[in-house]
Formats: sequence, C-alpha cells, structure tokens
Amino acid sequence: MTQEYYSIITNVGLAKHAAASLGGAPINLTHLAVGDSNGTSYNPVATATALHNERHRVNTAYVVVDEDNPNQLIVEAIIDEEVGPFYVREVGVFDADGDLFAIGKFPETFKPNLPSGSGKRLYVRMILGFASAPEATLIVSDDINNDPNFSTNVFNALAQKLAKAQNLADLEDATEARENLGLKIGTDIQEFAQNLAALASLSLQRGDLIFIDASGAIARLPKGSANQVIISNGTDIAYGPSPKTTGDIVQKVQFQTSAVASGVTTIPFDDSPPLSSEGDQYMALPITPTNASNYLDIEVHLNGHTNTANIPIAALFQDSNATSIATSSVTDAATTFNIQKITYRMLAGTIALTTFKVRAGANSGTFTMNGETGARRLGGVWYSSITITEIKA
Repeated sequence: MTQEYYSIITNVGLAKHAAASLGGAPINLTHLAVGDSNGTSYNPVATATALHNERHRVNTAYVVVDEDNPNQLIVEAIIDEEVGPFYVREVGVFDADGDLFAIGKFPETFKPNLPSGSGKRLYVRMILGFASAPEATLIVSDDINNDPNFSTNVFNALAQKLAKAQNLADLEDATEARENLGLKIGTDIQEFAQNLAALASLSLQRGDLIFIDASGAIARLPKGSANQVIISNGTDIAYGPSPKTTGDIVQKVQFQTSAVASGVTTIPFDDSPPLSSEGDQYMALPITPTNASNYLDIEVHLNGHTNTANIPIAALFQDSNATSIATSSVTDAATTFNIQKITYRMLAGTIALTTFKVRAGANSGTFTMNGETGARRLGGVWYSSITITEIKA
C-alpha cells in the first residue's frame, strides 16, 4: 500500500550528506518549518528547495539516530501555543546554511493560538531514512521537545507522587488517606489491641495453650507431659495428674514371691492379738500415701503348710508396731496345706512412707510358705503376695 504521508531528503540534502560521508563536516540541521501549502496538500519532490507556503519556522529541539534503526534520523521540534492560527500540511528541515535538507507531507492539522481562544502546542517529528548511517550533528534539548516548562512540570508532578522508598511515610495525612481508601479504624480495619500485641509477642510451640493469667494478661501454658490433664489452683491453670473422685484408685503397689521359707516360731491361738515377737516374717511391702484421708485396701494371700495337726495363723503388722492390725487362721486336725487370706481396709492416716509386714506361724510345729516341710512344691510357680491399693476418699 502506498504511504500517503511521508518525508524525503532533497537533492541538496543528499549531496550534502554524501560530502559529509566522505569526510566532510557533519550536517547541522538547525530549523524545522511548517506550511499550509496554499490550502492544498501535495506530494513532496526531491528537487524542492522551499515549502510551498511556509507559515512558521522554529529551532530543532531533537536530532538523534533511531536506536532501533541506525540508518534513520529522528528530527523533532515544537510550535508553542502563541503561534497561529493556520493549517499545517507540509513540513521541512533546514540546515545551518538555510538549505532545505528534507521535506515531508503532513496530515492536515489546524494550529490555533491563544488569542483565538484555544491554545495548542504542536509537536512535529520527521523520520529521515539513509542508505548508510546519518552524518548529522545530533541535538538533544535540555528540556524534551524544547518545552521551557518541562523541568518544572516534571518536578511538580513528581512532588504529587508517593516515594516508593518511603513506604507511604510521606503521606501528609495518614488518617485522611485511610478514610479515602475506605479503611476506617475500628470498622474496616482492626483497632490496636494490647492483648493482640501481647499475643503476637509470645513464642508459641506445638501443643501450647493461651490463657488469661491472674493479672489479666495473655499468657502461654507450655504443653504438659503424657497422660496429664489441665488442673486449676483456683486462680491459674497448669498441667497435672488426672483428678480422682471418691472410690477411684489412686495407686496400687504389690509384692509377690514364689520363694520357699520355713519357721518354727509359734503364734498362740488365744484371745489376744498376735505380737511382732510371735511367728516369723515372710513378706513386707512399703507405700507412701498421697493423702492421709484416703483409704488403704490391703490384701494378703499366703500359701502355707504345717507338718502337724495344728492351727496355722497369719498376721498383718504396720511399721514397728508390736500388735497386729488384722489376722487370719485355718483350723485343721491333720497335717495339711492351707491358704491364709487377709482383707483389710484402713485410713491412710499419713503421707509418709509406711511398711506393712506379714508374719505367720502355727500354735505348734513348722510352718512353710510356698512349699512343704521346707521343700519347694509345684515347680516354683506357687506364689504368695501382698497388695496395697490407695482409694480416693
């Protein structure tokens, strides 16, 4: 498709460029002129030496080689608001000698002026193509397009912009800015809360709990150990053992043995409680109660044998008390194996270590635990035991 609007270098311009390419001085393009071509557009020719009807001429403000095409030269100028009124249909570039270097056909444009009631600054750009790199003096105006207000306008515009490096710190009125954005504190965004700040400062780990302490501040409760539960002292919370209710087992201790033991110390079968000096001790079991008001359920299972027709007796003692607190006996008229059982409940009465002991003997003859007449029976799996269970009161 044929271009309707274009620029060409004149014969004079081509001759001067050729001379510059052979070592002559670079061409100095000093002026750009516009004209109305006497009211009718025309196609430029290389033989032209002037515009058909020049209306205004200005200094060139910008003469540079095209970055994307090194064989093209870009020429720009600006016509201020005060110039006019007239139509622009032709444009030409002149060198320092006053010769027309290039001419172009321009889209019909009306250039008003301020006195006519409509100011218009007109920017004109010509792109000139060469067979080789242009040999021209380059011009870059201190103010782009030779706009005398350019720097002031740029600085004023920048002053209206927020500085990226300031991170919005350069706002004159942060409150007004938030409101303009629809970010009203307490309605659209969270108002500062001391508790939230305190929460953010906590170094939380997996399993932690957050609670309000006795002073009303947010506090961190580190996770407890396995099988612990959260308990309260009436003010704050902590991890501790699972709370017990009445009848729950607080702790249980047990001693059992298959050892064979014999003794001949007798325990009289009369109307007095057995004493710690009577019979022989066969088992003992210590316990430390957690609460003096709790109960201790004590169970004794004693496998025994007497070698004569007699009355075997088992007795339960606490610590160094001389008198037994519970007993059991079996009456048989012949030599026999017997099982002594004692079941006894008592108040713990202490939270100190206390030891329960089992003594046994017959009113005559030899008593043997877990055997017969001092010898083992049933292959060592014949057990006697004592079990103490602490029960929540």
